[in-house]
Amino acid sequence: LKNSWIVQAIALADLVSCLVYNIVGMKVTEAMSGVMRTMLEATRTLMVWIFNLGWHYFVNPSSTFGEAWTAWSYLELFGFALLILGQATYGAKLKFPGFYYPPETLGSANGFTSPAAVLAGVMPSPAGRQRASSVSPIYETAGSIASIEDM
Repeated sequence: LKNSWIVQAIALADLVSCLVYNIVGMKVTEAMSGVMRTMLEATRTLMVWIFNLGWHYFVNPSSTFGEAWTAWSYLELFGFALLILGQATYGAKLKFPGFYYPPETLGSANGFTSPAAVLAGVMPSPAGRQRASSVSPIYETAGSIASIEDM
């Protein structure tokens, strides 16, 4: 590592890439939910698959980097279609007749508040996150009751 500036640059790029990926993941979880972050990570797999197919068919078919369409690719395509369908259903973008969908009453002004954050009383604000005054989770500790701020 110390003898090659190219390896150092690759290691630094990898470090920065992981840092940015995790920061963005935390922000997605904060703004939406952990489930949405998981769904976006699964969609990332779809993008990698499409890129590999494109590389094989449009850039260099003899390269081991790309992926050719095989008999199993239909199953993979079906799985990704099912994933997209599930994401659209979860996000209430696609609603099936005969099912009950609760009205959307919780959330922030921009519509991107995590349900867990609403239940915990943590609401986003322009000045930063602050605890809602009407909701204060309490915990019993050795016969007394203390709020989270007191702990």
